Amino acid sequence: MSVAMKKSEVAEIALEDMANKIKLEIPFVKDNRRFLRNVNDEFYNEYVAKNTIIDANNYKNELIAILIYNYNKISPIFKNNIRESFKDKTSKEIDAIINMNISQQYKQYSKIKSDYILSSTNREIALQMAIATRELIENEEKVNKENIAIQTKKRLDNNVAGRALGIAVTETQFASETAKDVESKILYNNEVVLDKVNISKDIKDIWATVGDSHVRPSHVRANGQIKTSHEKFIVGGEYLRYPGDPLGSIENIIHCRCSKVTMRF
Repeated sequence: MSVAMKKSEVAEIALEDMANKIKLEIPFVKDNRRFLRNVNDEFYNEYVAKNTIIDANNYKNELIAILIYNYNKISPIFKNNIRESFKDKTSKEIDAIINMNISQQYKQYSKIKSDYILSSTNREIALQMAIATRELIENEEKVNKENIAIQTKKRLDNNVAGRALGIAVTETQFASETAKDVESKILYNNEVVLDKVNISKDIKDIWATVGDSHVRPSHVRANGQIKTSHEKFIVGGEYLRYPGDPLGSIENIIHCRCSKVTMRF
């Protein structure tokens, strides 16, 4: 975005961002649903055969590959593409730096995120086993490993779609906002010249909500907040780099639909 924009245009971009995020959640949901079902199936097979609870961390490499694949699929949609207006080789140089930095961010984050998803999967298996065992006792049914495994798998399978959607929403938000954040920082740091004018110092980030009744009050208050690429937003009493920033608390970022819009002031 190489020109200053009106508030109405910022709101329009935020809505377009949300539409793109929703569209890109679909393959994420599909991949994660298959992944979680595989974990559930392995739990059933292992528990019935060996009477042991599987360690979902055995799937870490597969999950990392799924995350990185989807991150890379999402990020091109959300780059601001200011660099595409360049007429010389600087465009390619900047583009290479942006892509390399985004890729590094995704690789580092996917390892951290996979640990969280897999540990929570292990906790979910243990919880559903406990509930299944209690229900068998309450219903005066035979409590053996096969019945526990069958009931646990049923409960886990019922949760697969919702859990896959939750992962997709969170990770699509992260991937899209990271792509924009990395690009704005690099454009700022590299003294970008557009139409013979150095625009790097004019580039600002603005927090934009989707403007409906479902936006949480703290994010409504943050709407329109402006910062430079090296500053942070103050949202809900926390410093956030962008909407959905994983450094924020769960309460502040979960299911956030806000967007960061990069503007030239």
